[in-house]
Amino acid sequence: THSSASLRPSSRRAMAAPAPSGLSGCLLPVRRSLVHLLDRFLDSFQNVEESVKWASDYNGGLVPVAPCKDVALRVKSGKIPDDLSGAYMRVGPNPYHWPPKKRTHVFDGDGMVHSVRIADGKAVYHCDFLDTPRLQFEKKFGAEWFTRIGEFSGWSGLAKVLLVAGKKNKLAGLAESQVSIGYDSLGGTLQENMSAHPKMDAQTGEIFFHGRVLGKKKFYASRVVDGRMTDQAMLSVHDGFHHDMFITENYVVIIDGSMKFGPEAIVKQKPLWMFEPERKLRFGIWPRSEKQMTPESFQWIEAPEAAEIVHTMFGYDEDGKIILWMPLGRQDDGNETGILGGIGDLKMHRVVIDVAKGSAEIQAVTGSHLKTEFPRVREDRIGRRARYGYSGLQGAGEFDFVGVLKWDFEECRLVSEIRFPPGVIGGEPVFVPAGEGEDEGYVAMFLWNSKTRESTFALFDFRTLSSEPVVELVVPDHDVPLGFHALWITEEQFQKQLALS
Repeated sequence: THSSASLRPSSRRAMAAPAPSGLSGCLLPVRRSLVHLLDRFLDSFQNVEESVKWASDYNGGLVPVAPCKDVALRVKSGKIPDDLSGAYMRVGPNPYHWPPKKRTHVFDGDGMVHSVRIADGKAVYHCDFLDTPRLQFEKKFGAEWFTRIGEFSGWSGLAKVLLVAGKKNKLAGLAESQVSIGYDSLGGTLQENMSAHPKMDAQTGEIFFHGRVLGKKKFYASRVVDGRMTDQAMLSVHDGFHHDMFITENYVVIIDGSMKFGPEAIVKQKPLWMFEPERKLRFGIWPRSEKQMTPESFQWIEAPEAAEIVHTMFGYDEDGKIILWMPLGRQDDGNETGILGGIGDLKMHRVVIDVAKGSAEIQAVTGSHLKTEFPRVREDRIGRRARYGYSGLQGAGEFDFVGVLKWDFEECRLVSEIRFPPGVIGGEPVFVPAGEGEDEGYVAMFLWNSKTRESTFALFDFRTLSSEPVVELVVPDHDVPLGFHALWITEEQFQKQLALS
């Protein structure tokens, strides 16, 4: 047993998997049995309990929970705006098999969506797993099968890397459930893995993203028009992290940072990606005026120093230059924990790219001394101009978001900030529009009070950024684990999604 298993007795229901049953997909029974036995043998050399110490962090704020439906939220303070209607959705890892029998990193999990539906002055909470083929298979198998990040540790972790090919981490032929519609293959035009942060131009409807063709060391950038992938350019990039990107009205910007992927670090129990100081940050620039996205149509511009960008906030065009805002990290040899090693705290900067001169300048802004992540801008401004952006103020830990920061792109500075009460942890701040004004709306997020073990959903006035929420709603008898990215869906968007189900 694991000490973390009992952190939430009041909010967890048993999540036992069904008994193993038959053949699934293209896995041959003999091969599956042999691979499973070898995998379990390697597991015996790994310390599972040590790998889930994160479950006790923040007084249990990361412990997985079971699905729940139609939980009416109770007003703790303030009032739900009368004209507000839509849905807030946030994803988190949430392992299905808990306590796990395999080493489990805090980022490992099966994917759970936590949502708050607001309509007619009421709010209802719901959470459920993303019913992916991977999860369906493991339910039938009755245990963890697919390799997790946490398993890549020590010599046995290296052996697991070699074993992955035999485990067929990609399954086909599994039917989707009635809850999840399934993967979107863009009308059959998308066959490869895509990045976590595609960018949509709300004005043109175009979507841009990048991704990797696993096993072939190929990296590509793509464009989607009318629900189909119309462009795919294979690009030459370093073996780096490549998590996010930018678009402006006139350009697509691909980030090629200074992290280096090194599987040899597994044996040394070091991060999979390490900062490479000899590898300067560079950007791949594609003019949106080009009719077709090709490798030759990208211009690569190098910054004067090594740096890494995990998440982007906003990019726009100004006086013939590209202005990019993002938290940026530089080398820190003392940091060898987490997913990315050798990188220091991420702090807000901007990069000015002169396409004509082929130059990129990294600039600090007023407020660059603060540690920040999860940067956002209101969605309908992506690909155009915006005045303000916002990001989470980070404390000591990866999930320790202790406030919200508001940034002014025109004045190039931090405008204001919210600091949560001691013990209260937030997450990615999401803009909820309440009008057409630049900052006319709210910032939404779940809050976790690590002292009282209470989960709430809060809306803050983005214009004033007052520390007193416009409304704070209690999620009764249920913990909402700290998580990752979120999105606000307007009522119009919500109804369109319902029509697809």
